[in-house]
Amino acid sequence: MFEQIYSYEALLTAWKKTQRLKRYRQDVIMFRRSLDENLIIIQNELIWKTYKVSDYHNYIIYEPKKRLISSLPLRDRVVQHALVGVIEPVIDKYFIYDSHACRKGHGVKLAVDRFIHNSKSSKYCLKCDISSYFFSINHDILMGLYRKKIFCKDTLWLIETVVRSVDNPGLPIGNLLSQLSANLYLHELDRYLKHDLKIKKYIRYMDDFVVFGDDYNDLNNIKTLIINFVRDNLALTLSDRKSKILETRKGVEFCGFRCYPTHCTVKKDTMLRNKKRLLQLSEGLKSGEVSPEEFINSISSILGHSMYSRNYSYRKMLNDYLSENTGGKDVL
Repeated sequence: MFEQIYSYEALLTAWKKTQRLKRYRQDVIMFRRSLDENLIIIQNELIWKTYKVSDYHNYIIYEPKKRLISSLPLRDRVVQHALVGVIEPVIDKYFIYDSHACRKGHGVKLAVDRFIHNSKSSKYCLKCDISSYFFSINHDILMGLYRKKIFCKDTLWLIETVVRSVDNPGLPIGNLLSQLSANLYLHELDRYLKHDLKIKKYIRYMDDFVVFGDDYNDLNNIKTLIINFVRDNLALTLSDRKSKILETRKGVEFCGFRCYPTHCTVKKDTMLRNKKRLLQLSEGLKSGEVSPEEFINSISSILGHSMYSRNYSYRKMLNDYLSENTGGKDVL
């Protein structure tokens, strides 16, 4: 398995994924100028196990909420793409169907569709959230979970090198491996709910998860079991403020939407945030700080997100805004 990670072909494929949509960034241009040499250096460091994770660049974002983001230099992102490209298929096959975050063939659209489907036959839902999830993940527990799925010692060395590249507990938001690791970590909760408690209607999108049912007291008992399980087995804490039992007919916020048994709508704060983002992109395009490619990709992403909902007037506004800034072309 380790040879598949450090092979030149794997590193070249990882490089192509890393520089996708970022071809004109200065660090990408500099790396590309000596591409073969840079990839061979990475390859040798992996072979001889001298590879060390570089220092993180930390910054804070405030939308949709305040978060500390940690980014690594290009070479480290290449290593993680190569690593995840090999281990993800091995790990992913263990995941339950209704785990939808950061997985091929899944995503927000399917998660929302499954939510609506389960809402139709359920009076209530227990909606839960883990407090400071990424920053609460225990390295020792996580590596124990990896050792149950990965049996190549050299690959485990690389995984552990990346996982323990931060001194404090938790995983840095921004690492590619963090996404896979976070999914693996809560897979233990998935197994507990689906296999031990035999819960049929359950959906998880990273650390946001929902259990559906018709009996309020049953769901309250399940909440207590979840609190105990994540505390005793995963060293996690359920958020009291965000974990509650709700009536599905009144609509429940999930994955950036307000979901009902028949449809979903984009949350009001999401619409306001996207309108603000549109203004920033437009100003950046005019000043040259945002490239036409980045402008189109960003607004297309916002527009694509809105396509899941019934907010036709909001979607028309996005389309008109995009049309005005792309030569009058209608994209809907």
